[in-house]
This record gives sequence, C-alpha cells and structure tokens, in this order.
Amino acid sequence: MIYRIIGDLRTFEASCQFGCVSKRSPNELEEQKRLGELIRERRRNAELTQNDLADALDVPLLLIQRIERGEALLTVPRLIKLAEAFQVDPAELLRDLSSWEAREGASSLRDLTHEERRLLSAYHRIEDKVQRRNILDLIERMVH
Repeated sequence: MIYRIIGDLRTFEASCQFGCVSKRSPNELEEQKRLGELIRERRRNAELTQNDLADALDVPLLLIQRIERGEALLTVPRLIKLAEAFQVDPAELLRDLSSWEAREGASSLRDLTHEERRLLSAYHRIEDKVQRRNILDLIERMVH
C-alpha cells in the first residue's frame, strides 16, 4: 500500500513538472479544456500522432495528453512550437479558439426561448454600464 502511494505521488510530482493546473475558476478551466480540444482537432487534421507532437515540442507524451484533456497549461514558448508543428502562425491558433468560442456561443443562443432572446437583446441595447449592472443585480436578487 505505501509503495502505491509513493508511486502515485511520484507520478503526480513528475506530471507537475510538465504543467500542473493550479486552482482556477470554472471559466478558466473550461477555456483550458476548449484549447486542449482545439489542439487535438488541429493535430488530427494535420494527421499527427500525440507522439509526433511530443517530439516536435520536445516534451513527454504525458504532457501532450494532459494538454489535450485541458489538464496542463500551454506556455507561450510551447504555443509557438505547436504552431510550428502545425505550420501556422501562433496567432492563427488563438484566432481558431476565438472563432470556435463564437460558434459555441451561437449554438447555445439558438437554444434560448423567444423571451430569453428578447431579454438579452434589450439588455445589450442599454448603453449605460451602471444601468446594466443595476438590471443584472435586480435579476440576480429575484432568482435568489
């Protein structure tokens, strides 16, 4: 039993060397997961294996797996190497993420009811930030 615990700790310790995810907000975790999914999609479209990508980035296979699952952070130097492996500009990877988020947002907007769309549309027409905040506070108080 003790050997198993020590082994688990060593595995955890080794994986932390390659980008542990610290405590993050749910939104940050979701963004990290989306980035990982985008990287997996890009890798598959480029017909690269995880091993190919690990070699290109000069990192362990474990890190590529964790990045694709959204469990490890992608540093800027690694983002640049990743773009080189995909033969694209690093900015293109970030643009892909932005457009993917927009597509995801658009599909969730289609799921809204007519009333929910009207409310959202009216809210966006309010230019005064204080009024917007007051309306949001009012709605939050109503549901609590």
